Order: sequence, then C-alpha cells, then structure tokens
Amino acid sequence: MMRKKLLNFSDINIAAVCVCLCLSLCITFALPSESKAQRSDTFTERITWPSGDRNNNGFTSASIEMFYQFGNCYGNIRILYQLDSNSLTTSNTYWFNGEERTVPAENLPESRSSIRFSGQVLAGGSQRIGDFSDDYAGTFGGAGCLGQNSPIADFSDVAPNADTEEKREQFLRSLTLNADRPDGPLVHRDVEAYFNRIDGEERRREQQEQRERAQAEREAERERQREERERAEAEREAEREREREERERRGSAGVGAGAGAGAAGATASGDTSSRSDSDDESSAASPEETSDAFDSARAAASVAEAQAEADRQQARARQSAEFTAAAIFVHYFIGKHLYSNIGKEYPGTGFVTPGPAIFVNFGYGLSSIPTFYNRNINGTERTTNHPSTTFDLGLMFELYPYFSRNMAYKAEFNVHVGHGLLIQDFSASVGGGLHGYLGDELFQLYGMFDLKYLARSYDPWLIDGESGGIDEVSFTQYTIGLGPQFTWDGRINRKNVYNRFRLLGTITRTPNQQAVASYPVTLRWAPGIMLEYDSRNHYRVYAKIISNYQRQGQVNHSFTDNASISDVAAFVGFKRRISTHVNVATYHRSSRFMYNRLRNYDQSVIHLPQVGFNMLGLSRNYHSSLPGLSLKFLGYSRHRTLNERLGFGVVYGAEIFVNRYNLDENRTSSNEFRHYQRTTRYGLNIPVTLRYSLPREFNRYFVDLGFSGSVGVYDEHWRATYDNRINRLRGRTFSDVDSITPELNRAFLNYRVGIGAVVPLSSRNMYAGFVFERPIQSISDDARIIPNTFLLSVGLSL
Repeated sequence: MMRKKLLNFSDINIAAVCVCLCLSLCITFALPSESKAQRSDTFTERITWPSGDRNNNGFTSASIEMFYQFGNCYGNIRILYQLDSNSLTTSNTYWFNGEERTVPAENLPESRSSIRFSGQVLAGGSQRIGDFSDDYAGTFGGAGCLGQNSPIADFSDVAPNADTEEKREQFLRSLTLNADRPDGPLVHRDVEAYFNRIDGEERRREQQEQRERAQAEREAERERQREERERAEAEREAEREREREERERRGSAGVGAGAGAGAAGATASGDTSSRSDSDDESSAASPEETSDAFDSARAAASVAEAQAEADRQQARARQSAEFTAAAIFVHYFIGKHLYSNIGKEYPGTGFVTPGPAIFVNFGYGLSSIPTFYNRNINGTERTTNHPSTTFDLGLMFELYPYFSRNMAYKAEFNVHVGHGLLIQDFSASVGGGLHGYLGDELFQLYGMFDLKYLARSYDPWLIDGESGGIDEVSFTQYTIGLGPQFTWDGRINRKNVYNRFRLLGTITRTPNQQAVASYPVTLRWAPGIMLEYDSRNHYRVYAKIISNYQRQGQVNHSFTDNASISDVAAFVGFKRRISTHVNVATYHRSSRFMYNRLRNYDQSVIHLPQVGFNMLGLSRNYHSSLPGLSLKFLGYSRHRTLNERLGFGVVYGAEIFVNRYNLDENRTSSNEFRHYQRTTRYGLNIPVTLRYSLPREFNRYFVDLGFSGSVGVYDEHWRATYDNRINRLRGRTFSDVDSITPELNRAFLNYRVGIGAVVPLSSRNMYAGFVFERPIQSISDDARIIPNTFLLSVGLSL
C-alpha cells in the first residue's frame, strides 16, 4: 500500500522556491532558445561600392562581406547581421581630385569598423515584406535578438497562417535579401591624407624651384643694371671732358675783349648802387602793415589746417568704406558655405527613438547691448550713451542625455565673436546653460537657466578717432526663462521633421554700473521676452529683447543730458542646425552588454568646452558677492580599469583652464576706502582621480575622488573708491591699493570630487557630470581665500 507523504510548512517553502527558480530559468532561457531555433540559414552578402570618377573621390573598386540571417524575435521578424571587417578588399587605384592615382600597398586599408547596411526583404523571391536600414552596421554580433539587428515585420501581418514553430521556421527559410548598393564610392581618410601629403611635397618642391628661378632672374637683372650704370657713367665722364675743353678754348679767345669793357662796367656799378639805396628806403613798412600781414598768414594757416583735417576725414571715410566692403565680402563667403544645403539630411542624423542626442548650431546673429562711451566734445569730457551693435558668428553644442518629442533635458555650450559694421565695435562671449521641457505631443512647458561671460570694446579709430579713447567692458550675466513650447509635424525634402515654436518670459541679471550705483557690486534683474522657432535638424531662428537692461562700461566723466543708466538690449539670429541621435540597436541593448562595454573598456576622452563658476570662501574684511566664471576650453583624460569585477579605475589627464574670481574688501564703515578686485587666472590643471562605477544595471553612473595640481598666471584688475572718487588701476602701480591687495599663489594642490554618467552612443561613449574642486591650502598668504569651483563636465570617447 502506497502512502502519501504530507508536506510540512518547511517543505512548502522549499517547493515554492524550486518552482520560482524553474519559472525564472524558463523565462530566461526558453524564449532565447526558441528565438535561436527559429532562424534561417546564415548568408553572406558582399557589399560593393561603385567606382570613383572625376567628380567623386574614392577607390575604383571596393567590397566587404556582411553575414546575416533572419530570426523570430518573439513574433517579430528581424534581420540579424554582423560585419566581417577583415573581408575588406580594395583596388590599388583611387580617384582623387579628378585624377586616377595608384595607392601603395602600405597605405591600403586593412579593415573597416562599420558600413551602411540596408535593403528590402522578400518572401518567396518576389513578395516584399519590409525594409531596413542601419547607417552604422558594425562587427559585433551580440546575442541574437539582443544583438545587432533591425525589425522587418510581424508574423501576424505577413504570415498569419504560420501559427506553429515549424511553419514560422519554414517561412524564415523562404526569405531573401535584396541589399542596397552604397550611394557613392568608398572614401578613405588615410589614403587621401597620403595624397595630400604627396601633393604638398610636390607643391613645396615647385615653389622652391620657382623661388630659385626668381632669384637667378633677379641676380641677372641686377648685373644688367650694373653694366648699364657703368656705361652711363663713362658717357657722362666723356661729356664732361668735352665741355671742359670747350670752356678752355672759349676762355683764351675772350681775353682781349675783357680789357676794353672794364671802364663801362665801373660806371654801371655806381648806378646800380644808387638804385639799391633808394629801394631800401622805400621798403620800410609801418607796424599796422606788419600786423595785417601776420593775420593774413594765420588765416592762411587755419585754412590749410582745415583742409588737412578734411583730407584726414576723407581718408578715414575711404578706409571705413574699404573695411566695410571687405567685411561684407568675407561674411558672404563664410555664410555661403555655412548655410548651403540647409535642407539636407545627413546619415545618422534622423530621429529614430527617444534617447541621447547631440545638436550643433552655427551661423550668424546680431546683438545690441547698451554701453557707455567717454568722449571729448569741444574740449569738454562727457560720458555718453553708446549702443554696441555687432554681427556675431557663433557655434553652439546641445548635449541631450535624453531627447524625445514630449520630454527632453540638455546642457548647452556656446561661443560667439563679432564686430560692428564699421569695424569699431568688437564683441566676444562664452556661455552655457541647462534647458528642459515636459508636456504632451503638442504642448510642452520649457524652462532654461543660462550663464554667459561677455566682453565688448569700442575704438572709434575710423570716423571719430580724435574724440576719445578705447572703451572696454566685460561682465557676467545670468538668464532664467520659462514659457510654452508648441510642437507640430512638418516635411522638408520629403523628410518628417518636428517644427517647434517657443515663447519665453525671461529675467536677466547683470551687475550695476560700478561708478554710478550706490552699491557697485549689487545685482539687478531685467525683464525680457524670447521667441524661438526651429525646424529640427535644419535651422533655428530666435529673437530676444531685454528691457531696462543695465548699461555697462567705464564712467570717467560727468554725464551728458541724454545719458541714461539703462536701455533696451536685443539679440537676433539665424543658425544652421544639425543633429545626430543614438543608434536604436545600441540604445536598446541589454544591461549586461552595456555593463561589459562600459566597465571592461579603457578609454581616452576629449572634453568639450565646459563652463562653471567660482565662489570664494573668505575671511576678515573680504567677501565675494558675485560668482566668477570658470571655463575649461581644452581637456583630455584617460580611463584605465584597475579591477573589472569591483568597478574600480583610475582617470588622469590635463586641462587648460581660465578662472575668474571677484574679490571685494569693504572698509567704508571707517570711511577709509572700498576695494574691488577682479582676478583672472589661466593655466594648466593636471587631475588624477580614482573612479568607482556602480554595479550591474547602474553601471553607467560613476563617482570620482582625487587630486589635481594647478599651475597658472594671474591677470589682476582693481577698482578702488577713495573719498567718493573713482580710481581705475591695472597692475601694481598705486601704493595704497598695493598694500591691501593679497598676494596670490601661482600653484596649489586641489582635491577633486565628481559624479557623472556614461551614455553609450553608436560608435563611442559620452561622459557627462559635475566636478567640484577646492584648494587644500589657501591661495593667498594675506587672507584665507579659497575658491570653490563648480564645473559641468562633458566629453566624448575617442
């Protein structure tokens, strides 16, 4: 008799655990196994590039192999593919700049990391069931459905009767591929660099030969001129000899005639002397006649001076016209190239799926900022208004860790340089900001925070060169904006694009004029409005108007009647826009694949221009009421993995930086003085940090802790107030200011803390995060001055 065994509570728990483990294993392995079983055979497709020609650079023949198969990924038909990089074959002939050339064997490419792989999938040899395209098909195969693949169609749409595993596998085996041929010939950068180097050497050789021929011709010309001079000198010497002989001949013939003429000559001499005395008596003039002559001479000199000034004004006007014409031609030439093919879509730039993205904006704009100008008017010095208006050429990077139609957040960095129409105003700015929006498909709420450092100068050297000197101003401003954004669909060149319009209310914070306001370093907010329209991946148009904008500049004299402290600032522009998005296959890979890629890969990273700010930690009478600008415009770092399992690594590199500190000392309570110091430090920073990457699903996030050695040079500017008088000083030239200005160290050691994230792109990784640095010791021996540096760090792996 069989007896049933009763399960106690402990047995029930054990059984439940076993069931859960079995279910987990089934979910983990059954579906990939099923997907792996339902696949077609592996095929090889040789992709052949067309030949180059006189109008297109490239190899005359080139091809590479791509392995592919069709698979069932949970009801979706996908093509799985992998590039065989070592199968690249090329000819040794290459079209370059309209000429067919031979490529040496040592310069031929050996492999290729990615190609554009696209085509149409046919069922039964004739029925087209779908298309696919991958602009960066690479060498990694992945793990089936989680690897490198592209969706084709659902079984339910193209094969509804394939309701069993056998029928689906049979349908997969009936599929064939009609692969597209590349649009143009295979272009290789190293081969073209080789040809450019050869052509450069040939040009230099020809130029050297031309210089030698020209030198020989100059030597021959100098020899010919020397011979001609010698012949001319000989002829002149012969002519002088003939003239001397002729004078001797005529002298001997006139000796007898000279004696008879002596008496008549004496009589004539006496008459002449008598006339000379009478003339001297009549030439004496009165004082009134002398004064009239002096006034006439002075009037003539005034007329001559006026004529000379008129000539100088005309010369300045001609120079102005020439410079203006030259500037218009140069900007036309630059703009013609910047804005060409503005509606063109480039490979890899189309929006595929929500994820990381990079936008690049470049083009022209117009900015007008109210400034002061110290002018000499009829011998009286006055401070007048000056609208500093410049045409600006700018470049901006927008880095989106996440971008979609209804939500995105980004960090942006921009730099602009410009000049006025008459080449008298000059401007430069560098800045960055954090932006984001959130909403539904049509309407989103947009928010922004921008930090910008501006420098303007005015030198009226063309038209008004004698009325004043050069005016310079530099300052930092902050802008906060909020408003609605509207998104709708559009088409350019048969491509779907997003059109966006945003209307933002803004407030801009700028420092008060330092010789006008009661408290020179206080800040004020100016209201404004910003309108922006962009056609994503094509162009961007914007206009920003700020009212009650604090006028900037030096104030050395009394105001004229029409001078004002504030006015309207305006910024308008039209920028070309190009974007690139992450490859969809890369972005949706498994966390395990991403974990291995990020943790087990040693990388070199180039850092984009980065902006931050400095806040000084001070003591005694010193304080810092205005943050200073921190800019790292060139940086390189190297990441090496120390322990793959634990996620530890080390990062080292070098950075070229510019830091701005604002230092104030206030002793007005004792009516002594008020001292304002603006210090700019630029130099080299060498960081070494220990990096820890979080495990598994969070492996893209990391924490840095380390040190950096900083070596720099200071450029110091001071402003000091004594008895309500303003003294502007640069350099150590004023003893009182010199005695209160702290000495700053040229080099010091910082500790460094950072947090960040890594986003895997299609062919490289993007690093973004925040870095905080603080010196271990004071940077000054006179007071405890320690700058706290906050920097937004962004870089791309090489």
